[in-house]
Amino acid sequence: GCADSISKNLVVHPLPVADFIIPAFVCPTDSIQPQDNNINAISYSWTASPAGLTFNDTAIPQPYIYFPDNQSGTYQDYQLQLVVQSLNGCYDTLAQNIRLNSRPVADFTMPVNACGPLSVQPVSTSTGTNLSYSWNISPGTGVTISGGSTPMPTFDFVSPAQDSLVYRINLLVTDTAGCLDSITKNFTVYPKPYAGFVPSNPDSCGPLTVTFTNVSASHITGQENSRQ
Repeated sequence: GCADSISKNLVVHPLPVADFIIPAFVCPTDSIQPQDNNINAISYSWTASPAGLTFNDTAIPQPYIYFPDNQSGTYQDYQLQLVVQSLNGCYDTLAQNIRLNSRPVADFTMPVNACGPLSVQPVSTSTGTNLSYSWNISPGTGVTISGGSTPMPTFDFVSPAQDSLVYRINLLVTDTAGCLDSITKNFTVYPKPYAGFVPSNPDSCGPLTVTFTNVSASHITGQENSRQ
């Protein structure tokens, strides 16, 4: 009838909760900062798969995560995983997917450089889904843009007063996901040349010999006047 007994306390620590919020998709070269909803966590470890993402710090609750460029025409899915640890050494893990969209490719064709005044219609050859267009030009003085949100706008140029003028035409395209691309090309407008001559004797009785002096000007620096 002999007996003995013993009792000991057992402490069960609560698990930490790994939790964060990220957007469903991003555009190429974007960066995000996850929203921290972790509970009872004191250490953090972030990883991503497949490789290609960059973290400014993988051991903090809200790192900046940088995404690469993507103009492949198709999206790339990534998985972000967070492992958290509590003060008592307990762990929890959460993994979420995020999609990297492909951004459009901006491009356009231009006519050859020409003399002003003239109208020019560049034509967008950009690729992407349901693109919107935004055209700009620099310098913009004396230039009128019609249809600046269409794939084929019209630029009306005046003739430069002196010398050629190089314009930078920029096209920005944006797709339905908000991803964008831009491209800039140069276009040169030449000034209208001046044709003129001066007779040596504009008014006299004949017979006489008259010589003419060419006073034409090309208005292009370094270019001699052509004579015919």
